[in-house]
Amino acid sequence: MALVLTHCNCFNTAIYIVFLLRGIDMAMRYFRIQSYYLPQQAECPQAPTTLVGAPQSPLYTPPDTQVDWTTAELFGMFFNYALMGALSVQVYRYYCSFPNDRVVVKVLVFSIFAVQLLETGMMSYAGYTTFGSGYGTAPILNQATSTWLAEAVLPSLVITAVQFFYAYRLYSFSGSRIIRGAVILLSVIQLILLLFGGIYFRIHADFAQSPGQATALIIGLSSSAACDLLISVSIAYYLRRGYVISTVMHGVVSRLVRYTIETGALPAFSALSQIFLIMAFPRRGFFEGNTWVGQKLYANSLLALLNARAVTVGGRHDPSPSEKMAELDVSSRA
Repeated sequence: MALVLTHCNCFNTAIYIVFLLRGIDMAMRYFRIQSYYLPQQAECPQAPTTLVGAPQSPLYTPPDTQVDWTTAELFGMFFNYALMGALSVQVYRYYCSFPNDRVVVKVLVFSIFAVQLLETGMMSYAGYTTFGSGYGTAPILNQATSTWLAEAVLPSLVITAVQFFYAYRLYSFSGSRIIRGAVILLSVIQLILLLFGGIYFRIHADFAQSPGQATALIIGLSSSAACDLLISVSIAYYLRRGYVISTVMHGVVSRLVRYTIETGALPAFSALSQIFLIMAFPRRGFFEGNTWVGQKLYANSLLALLNARAVTVGGRHDPSPSEKMAELDVSSRA
């Protein structure tokens, strides 16, 4: 219930902010239009009431491709705010439930949370310049202000950190260096390509003039999706194999396997859908919505898996004392 309320509050707050900025911008545009036309009407009463195709005009109408781009960005920002609220709840729950976790895990969790706060702030500024102060202006819609950092650089760092944690977790479960090496290799590939795509986009500073970015994004997202699927399948397999050996861990393993598959499938599905949108609609920008959501899915997936170790006393799935001892043994290796 708290998670649902947080989603609703963040969603409502985002909508209120957008409507407030929209109202301020409409008022400013109204006064600019009045000051623009009054001198012309005094000199030439038959002056046209609309100007079409002039980027410097306050009545400039962006083409359909830019409308699609900004629409995808707007909805992506809405979901980003909602997932930020969910992440805040999960971090607080982790802070209250696991005070004795390893320092490395705590540093990872709170570092990711700090990076997500920074990314949300950058996204808010980009949203204000796109839909507020620079609304309807073609150069603003095409420019890369700070989005290259918030959409490419920071996500690549967050995704790599989460996947490296899963690689360590996999090695602690299986002892297989091959699986760990494959996860690290795929993660490093996506890190390099997403960083390259972000820097390339920053240099060109125009969506339409960045063909190399699409190629880098497709390969990087493919590596990320393959890494997520490998992590989910491997963890589920090794946990199930441990369950066959020890029947005491039935409840613990079943819950961890379910959370692993569910949390690993969401980022992989997001990456694959983004690849499809880039390839199917390369110039319409539909993939921008997934860009704002991807790293939040990774952060929430990590926290959901860590918080799955928590047990609600008197809950529907309250384990027996033997299962609790087995769960403590599993969580100590996390």
